Amino acid sequence: MMKAVLTAIGLMCVVAGCIAPSGFPPQTAVETEKIPAKKRIEISLTPGDFRITEVEFHVDESAVPEEVRQMALELIGGRIEDCEIEYHGSEIFYEVTCIKDGREEEVMFTSDFKPHRWEVGVPKSSVPGKVMNAAELAVPGADVAKCEEIRDGDKNLLEYHFKLSKADKKYKAVVSLAGELLFLYRETVGEIEVPLEF
Repeated sequence: MMKAVLTAIGLMCVVAGCIAPSGFPPQTAVETEKIPAKKRIEISLTPGDFRITEVEFHVDESAVPEEVRQMALELIGGRIEDCEIEYHGSEIFYEVTCIKDGREEEVMFTSDFKPHRWEVGVPKSSVPGKVMNAAELAVPGADVAKCEEIRDGDKNLLEYHFKLSKADKKYKAVVSLAGELLFLYRETVGEIEVPLEF
Protein backbone atom coordinates (compact mmCIF):
# COMPACT_ATOMS: atom_id res chain seq x y z
CA MET A 1 0.00 0.00 0.00
CA MET A 2 1.33 3.44 -0.94
CA LYS A 3 1.80 6.08 1.78
CA ALA A 4 1.62 9.87 1.63
CA VAL A 5 3.79 11.65 4.20
CA LEU A 6 2.50 15.08 5.20
CA THR A 7 3.68 17.71 7.63
CA ALA A 8 0.99 18.36 10.22
CA ILE A 9 0.31 20.69 13.10
CA GLY A 10 -0.85 18.88 16.25
CA LEU A 11 -2.88 21.09 18.58
CA MET A 12 -2.84 19.47 22.00
CA CYS A 13 -5.54 19.52 24.66
CA VAL A 14 -8.51 20.86 22.73
CA VAL A 15 -11.85 20.12 24.37
CA ALA A 16 -14.75 18.86 22.23
CA GLY A 17 -16.46 15.62 21.26
CA CYS A 18 -14.38 12.98 19.55
CA ILE A 19 -14.48 11.64 15.99
CA ALA A 20 -13.48 8.16 17.13
CA PRO A 21 -11.47 6.74 20.04
CA SER A 22 -8.21 7.19 18.14
CA GLY A 23 -9.03 7.60 14.47
CA PHE A 24 -9.25 10.10 11.66
CA PRO A 25 -12.42 10.67 9.61
CA PRO A 26 -12.99 8.02 6.91
CA GLN A 27 -12.54 10.68 4.20
CA THR A 28 -8.91 11.31 5.24
CA ALA A 29 -7.25 9.71 2.19
CA VAL A 30 -9.49 11.63 -0.21
CA GLU A 31 -8.99 14.96 1.55
CA THR A 32 -5.24 14.40 1.86
CA GLU A 33 -4.90 14.28 -1.91
CA LYS A 34 -6.23 17.87 -2.04
CA ILE A 35 -3.40 19.24 0.12
CA PRO A 36 -0.55 21.03 -1.72
CA ALA A 37 2.97 20.11 -0.61
CA LYS A 38 3.49 23.30 1.43
CA LYS A 39 0.21 23.06 3.32
CA ARG A 40 -0.79 20.81 6.21
CA ILE A 41 -3.27 18.92 8.35
CA GLU A 42 -4.18 20.28 11.79
CA ILE A 43 -5.29 17.91 14.54
CA SER A 44 -7.04 18.85 17.80
CA LEU A 45 -7.05 16.52 20.80
CA THR A 46 -9.11 16.26 23.99
CA PRO A 47 -7.33 16.73 27.32
CA GLY A 48 -6.52 13.70 29.42
CA ASP A 49 -7.22 10.95 26.91
CA PHE A 50 -5.93 12.85 23.83
CA ARG A 51 -8.62 11.63 21.47
CA ILE A 52 -9.01 13.28 18.07
CA THR A 53 -11.79 15.85 18.07
CA GLU A 54 -11.10 18.00 15.00
CA VAL A 55 -9.16 17.40 11.80
CA GLU A 56 -8.53 20.33 9.48
CA PHE A 57 -7.23 19.82 5.94
CA HIS A 58 -5.54 22.90 4.46
CA VAL A 59 -6.43 22.30 0.84
CA ASP A 60 -6.00 23.88 -2.54
CA GLU A 61 -8.50 26.69 -3.06
CA SER A 62 -10.24 24.76 -5.82
CA ALA A 63 -11.13 21.96 -3.35
CA VAL A 64 -13.58 24.23 -1.51
CA PRO A 65 -16.96 24.89 -3.22
CA GLU A 66 -16.94 28.03 -5.36
CA GLU A 67 -20.07 29.29 -3.58
CA VAL A 68 -18.20 29.23 -0.28
CA ARG A 69 -15.24 31.13 -1.71
CA GLN A 70 -17.47 33.76 -3.29
CA MET A 71 -19.43 34.24 -0.07
CA ALA A 72 -16.21 34.69 1.89
CA LEU A 73 -14.98 37.35 -0.53
CA GLU A 74 -18.33 39.14 -0.38
CA LEU A 75 -18.38 39.06 3.44
CA ILE A 76 -14.72 39.93 4.06
CA GLY A 77 -13.25 41.26 0.83
CA GLY A 78 -9.56 41.32 0.05
CA ARG A 79 -7.95 38.15 -1.27
CA ILE A 80 -8.13 34.49 -0.30
CA GLU A 81 -5.08 33.35 1.66
CA ASP A 82 -6.06 29.80 2.69
CA CYS A 83 -8.91 27.27 2.49
CA GLU A 84 -9.75 24.35 4.78
CA ILE A 85 -12.08 21.38 4.92
CA GLU A 86 -12.73 20.59 8.58
CA TYR A 87 -14.23 17.58 10.32
CA HIS A 88 -15.70 18.15 13.81
CA GLY A 89 -17.07 14.78 14.80
CA SER A 90 -19.50 13.85 12.03
CA GLU A 91 -19.93 17.46 10.90
CA ILE A 92 -18.11 18.94 7.89
CA PHE A 93 -17.20 22.62 7.65
CA TYR A 94 -15.44 24.83 5.10
CA GLU A 95 -13.18 27.65 6.24
CA VAL A 96 -11.78 30.48 4.13
CA THR A 97 -9.08 32.89 5.28
CA CYS A 98 -8.90 36.30 3.60
CA ILE A 99 -6.38 39.12 3.90
CA LYS A 100 -7.73 42.65 3.66
CA ASP A 101 -5.77 45.81 4.44
CA GLY A 102 -3.07 43.66 6.06
CA ARG A 103 -5.54 42.06 8.49
CA GLU A 104 -6.45 38.36 8.54
CA GLU A 105 -10.05 37.24 8.89
CA GLU A 106 -11.52 33.73 8.66
CA VAL A 107 -15.08 32.63 8.17
CA MET A 108 -16.25 29.04 8.65
CA PHE A 109 -19.29 27.75 6.78
CA THR A 110 -21.53 24.77 7.48
CA SER A 111 -21.90 22.08 4.83
CA ASP A 112 -24.99 23.92 3.55
CA PHE A 113 -22.93 27.12 3.16
CA LYS A 114 -24.14 29.14 6.15
CA PRO A 115 -21.69 31.24 8.23
CA HIS A 116 -20.92 29.32 11.41
CA ARG A 117 -17.94 31.03 13.04
CA TRP A 118 -15.61 33.96 12.49
CA GLU A 119 -11.98 34.41 13.53
CA VAL A 120 -11.04 38.06 13.28
CA GLY A 121 -7.47 39.26 13.69
CA VAL A 122 -7.33 42.35 15.92
CA PRO A 123 -4.57 44.56 17.34
CA LYS A 124 -3.55 44.13 20.97
CA SER A 125 -4.82 47.63 21.71
CA SER A 126 -8.41 46.55 20.99
CA VAL A 127 -8.37 43.64 23.47
CA PRO A 128 -9.82 44.38 26.95
CA GLY A 129 -7.14 44.67 29.62
CA LYS A 130 -8.31 41.75 31.76
CA VAL A 131 -8.42 39.49 28.69
CA MET A 132 -4.94 40.49 27.52
CA ASN A 133 -3.59 40.07 31.06
CA ALA A 134 -4.89 36.48 31.19
CA ALA A 135 -3.24 35.72 27.84
CA GLU A 136 0.08 37.18 28.94
CA LEU A 137 0.03 35.17 32.18
CA ALA A 138 -0.87 31.89 30.42
CA VAL A 139 2.78 31.22 29.58
CA PRO A 140 5.02 33.46 31.71
CA GLY A 141 7.61 35.24 29.59
CA ALA A 142 5.92 34.43 26.27
CA ASP A 143 5.27 37.00 23.57
CA VAL A 144 1.75 37.52 22.29
CA ALA A 145 2.19 37.12 18.53
CA LYS A 146 -1.44 37.21 17.41
CA CYS A 147 -4.86 38.15 18.82
CA GLU A 148 -8.19 36.93 17.44
CA GLU A 149 -11.82 37.61 18.26
CA ILE A 150 -13.91 34.44 17.96
CA ARG A 151 -17.48 35.17 16.88
CA ASP A 152 -20.50 33.03 16.07
CA GLY A 153 -22.24 32.99 12.68
CA ASP A 154 -24.14 36.16 13.58
CA LYS A 155 -20.87 37.85 14.64
CA ASN A 156 -21.61 37.80 18.37
CA LEU A 157 -18.32 37.86 20.28
CA LEU A 158 -17.70 34.54 22.08
CA GLU A 159 -14.07 34.52 23.27
CA TYR A 160 -10.51 35.45 22.35
CA HIS A 161 -7.71 33.29 20.96
CA PHE A 162 -4.03 34.19 21.28
CA LYS A 163 -0.94 32.81 19.60
CA LEU A 164 2.00 32.84 22.00
CA SER A 165 5.69 32.16 21.47
CA LYS A 166 8.51 31.55 23.92
CA ALA A 167 11.99 30.55 22.81
CA ASP A 168 11.39 27.87 20.16
CA LYS A 169 7.91 26.85 21.39
CA LYS A 170 4.47 27.97 20.26
CA TYR A 171 1.24 27.98 22.24
CA LYS A 172 -2.41 28.92 21.84
CA ALA A 173 -4.49 30.38 24.67
CA VAL A 174 -8.28 30.65 24.78
CA VAL A 175 -9.60 33.38 27.09
CA SER A 176 -13.22 34.16 27.99
CA LEU A 177 -14.77 37.62 27.72
CA ALA A 178 -14.50 37.79 31.51
CA GLY A 179 -10.73 37.32 31.36
CA GLU A 180 -10.61 33.66 32.42
CA LEU A 181 -8.04 31.37 30.83
CA LEU A 182 -10.18 28.54 29.45
CA PHE A 183 -7.63 26.38 27.63
CA LEU A 184 -3.93 26.40 26.88
CA TYR A 185 -2.60 24.38 23.95
CA ARG A 186 0.90 23.52 22.86
CA GLU A 187 1.25 23.64 19.07
CA THR A 188 3.76 21.19 17.65
CA VAL A 189 4.80 19.96 14.21
CA GLY A 190 4.73 16.27 13.24
CA GLU A 191 4.47 13.96 10.26
CA ILE A 192 1.38 11.96 9.35
CA GLU A 193 1.62 8.97 7.03
CA VAL A 194 -1.73 8.58 5.32
CA PRO A 195 -2.15 5.21 3.52
CA LEU A 196 -3.46 5.46 -0.06
CA GLU A 197 -4.99 2.69 -2.10
CA PHE A 198 -3.11 1.70 -5.28
